[in-house]
Amino acid sequence: MAEARIGPIALPAAGARAAGRFTFARDAGLEKYDWPYLAISGVSSGPVVLVTAGIHAAEYTGIEAAIRLGRSLDPGKVRGTLVVIPLLNRPGFYERSVYVNPEDGDNLNRLFPGDPKGKWGERFAHRLLTEIVTKCDHAIDLHAGDLVEDLVPFVIYRETGDAALDARIKRMADAYGARWAVKSAPTGERPGSLFAVASQSGVAAMLAESGGRGLLIEEDVVRHVRGVTNILRTIGTLEGEPEAVAPPRVVKTFDWLRSPVEGIFHCRVRVDQLVTQGDVVGARRSGRRATRDDHRSGRRRRALSRHEPCDQERRASAGRRLALINLWAYGQRRAHGWRTRALRMNRSSLGSL
Repeated sequence: MAEARIGPIALPAAGARAAGRFTFARDAGLEKYDWPYLAISGVSSGPVVLVTAGIHAAEYTGIEAAIRLGRSLDPGKVRGTLVVIPLLNRPGFYERSVYVNPEDGDNLNRLFPGDPKGKWGERFAHRLLTEIVTKCDHAIDLHAGDLVEDLVPFVIYRETGDAALDARIKRMADAYGARWAVKSAPTGERPGSLFAVASQSGVAAMLAESGGRGLLIEEDVVRHVRGVTNILRTIGTLEGEPEAVAPPRVVKTFDWLRSPVEGIFHCRVRVDQLVTQGDVVGARRSGRRATRDDHRSGRRRRALSRHEPCDQERRASAGRRLALINLWAYGQRRAHGWRTRALRMNRSSLGSL
């Protein structure tokens, strides 16, 4: 009898769990690495679910949560197949790489669907997508704030235009238990995210964020484990009644403020802080002369996340994003302007959703 596989991943017999490693053969650059995985084959038929983490290698909360899920779930209570790949950015993990893959300096989560003849990250994205992700019915990508990022827990999903698929995706996002959801991937600034391209490829996929600043905090790990467990029960992969959780508030847009010159941005906004129109959200100070430019909010917003380096300063070259406050708008029009909540703040760019 032929061994059951999902691409390069060997699956265990029904009712069993397996731990192993896989690689992408016939590519010298990729096959010098191997990727750990955990797989569970249920005792009855059901969906194929993929849980991934560590595409940004210093987002440790997602990595730990994925490992716990793969090790702790009882195969006797699983329907279908669950595959967990806890560390996608294998080259970056031991380098403590922030966002990018040291093989080529690219952000792996901006490269999908990839290119079989491209750079390391593009080839990895192509192989992961075509050989593993598209063989699954559902995919959950776990993230956290990277070493320079603090955030409020939230989920992200993308609508595809397929009503049935979009309903499955939204059902997953609602079951996680986050307060906030960002609907649709940002256009222009963030092309090529794994969850977004997976959704466009017919997989019910989403992304969840919990924790930040490169810290492994138990409550942030537990939030991911509890959220994914509830999703698995909701979609019928795991026995038991799902926990009743309030659906997240959906935010839909964000803006970017770019600096025309280089400097150091000093953030004045905390994560989850409500920012009203005209408030100073931060100041840019030039390293060449004693000048200061204040950046003010043009709308009412609330910060959901923020990025900042460990030394509390980050330099940005002229024309690049200087300070990011990913402020995703509620979409509720008020007489004084939009009421928004900031999800993320980043010292290299300033934006609002």
